[in-house]
Amino acid sequence: MKILIIQLARLGDIYMSWPVARALKRKHPEAELHFLVRERFSVALEGLESVQKIHKLNSAEIFEKMFDTTDAGIKYLGNFLDGLQHENYDLVVNLTFSPVSSYFTYYIGQTAKATVGYSRFQDSSFALKEAISAYYFAQVGPSKHNRFHLIDIFASLCDIDLQSEDFAYPVGFSFNSPIKDSYITIQLGASQSEKTLTPFIWARVIKNFLAHHMGFKVVLIGSKDELDLAPEIYAFNSHTDIINLIGKTSVPELFPILKNSALHIGGDSLCVHITNLTKTPCLNLSFESVKFWETGPRSRGSYVLLNIQPSHVESTEVSNAIKGLLFKKPLPQLIEAVSTMPSYDLKFNLINDFEWGLVKAIYLNEQFPVTDDMVFFKGVEKLNQTNNLIIETLESALVNGVSKFVKILASCDEAIMGIRGISPKVSVYIDWCLAEKIKVPPLTENEIVESYLKVHNELKLLIRPYLLEDNTQDEVGDHG
Repeated sequence: MKILIIQLARLGDIYMSWPVARALKRKHPEAELHFLVRERFSVALEGLESVQKIHKLNSAEIFEKMFDTTDAGIKYLGNFLDGLQHENYDLVVNLTFSPVSSYFTYYIGQTAKATVGYSRFQDSSFALKEAISAYYFAQVGPSKHNRFHLIDIFASLCDIDLQSEDFAYPVGFSFNSPIKDSYITIQLGASQSEKTLTPFIWARVIKNFLAHHMGFKVVLIGSKDELDLAPEIYAFNSHTDIINLIGKTSVPELFPILKNSALHIGGDSLCVHITNLTKTPCLNLSFESVKFWETGPRSRGSYVLLNIQPSHVESTEVSNAIKGLLFKKPLPQLIEAVSTMPSYDLKFNLINDFEWGLVKAIYLNEQFPVTDDMVFFKGVEKLNQTNNLIIETLESALVNGVSKFVKILASCDEAIMGIRGISPKVSVYIDWCLAEKIKVPPLTENEIVESYLKVHNELKLLIRPYLLEDNTQDEVGDHG
C-alpha cells in the first residue's frame, strides 16, 4: 500500500501534519508513506520516521519558467505531477485545504484508489467529496466560528484516532540543549505582525519578568527575518540575563532548545507548533485576528492568553502569566489546553459562543442555542423567505424544464449571500448551504436541480427553530 500526504502550506502546518502521518502509519503499518511539500519547507519533515519518501515541489522554479513562457511553466509542473501519478498511490490525502491544491489531488488521484481532501470533479469544478472537506470549507478560517483544532480536523479527514505517541519527538534529533542554565524561550516574531507583540511591549514583558528574579534566563529564538526585533529588547534589559539566538539556529536545532525550556512564550508561530512535539508547556499570546482554537499549543501545561489586539496587551499581565505558569498557578483569565475536543477549556463566554453553538447544532445534531438577538431573527426570517422562493423555483424547473430557469437558478446563491449584511450570524447557515451545493457532482440538469432542492429543503428544516411565527425546534428532530 502507498499513501501520499499533500501538505503545500508552511512549516507550522507540516508539523501539525506529523501526528496524522504517524497515526496513518500505525493504522496501515505495511504502507509506504510519501509526502508532497514545497521544497523550501521540506526541512519540516526531518526526523519524521514514518515517512519513506519526500517529493519536493520547487514552486520558485515553476514561477521562473512561467515568467519566461507560460507553456514552459506548465510543462515543468506537468512533468512533476506525471512522476507522482506514476507512483500509483492507493490513497492520496490532501491536508492543504486550498483550492489550488485541489488540482494536485485530482491529477495525482486519477491513478489512486481513493482520495480525501479538496479535489476536483471530472469537469474540473471544485469538489468537496466528503463531510470533513465540506465542514472545513464552510466553517473553518479566521472569520469563521470553528473550535476544532486543525490537527483533529486532519485526523477526522483520514478517519483515524490520535494517540499521545503521535506527538513524539523527532527521531535522530539531539536531546541536549546548548544552554545549561534554566531558561524560558520567547519568539518575538510571527508570520504576520498582527499575530504578536511589538518589540516595545516585548521589552517591557521581559523586563517585568526578570524583575521577579526567578533564576531563569530568557532565550530569544526566531528566524533571520526577526533579527531587527532584538535591539529594542536590549535597550530595556541587561545582556547578562538574555541569550539571543535569533537567526542563529536551524529549524532542527530549535527542538532540543524548546524541549529543555521551562516554558515557551509566543504568538501564533512555528515554535508554538514545535512545542506539540517537544511536549513543552507554552503560553500562546493570541488575538481576535488569530484562531487559537485551530492552531494553538496542544502540549500539557499550555495556556492561551487572549486579547483583542497586540496594542491592548498589558506587559505586566503577560509577565505575571509567565510567573504564574512557572509556579503552576495559572492566572484565571488563561485558557487551558486540554486533551478533549475542542482542545481548550473556556471558563468564560466569548462574543461568538452563539455561532459555535449553531455550528454544533447543524453538524453534530446538538441542541440549537438560545438567543434574544432580534437582528439575527430578522436575518433568519429573510433567509427563510429567500429559501422558500428558491425551493419554488427549483420545483418549477423540474416540472417546466430547467432551461427556462437557468438565469434565475444562477442568481439563487447571490440572493442568499446578500443576507449576510442583515446579520453576520446567519452566515453559519449560508456557508453550510453553499458547501452542500458544491458537494453535488456533475450530473444531468434535472439531477443537479433535484440535489439542490434536497439541500434547500434541509436548510428549511435547520432554520425552523428560529422562525418566530413557527418556532418548532422540538419537532425538528434528527436533521444531521
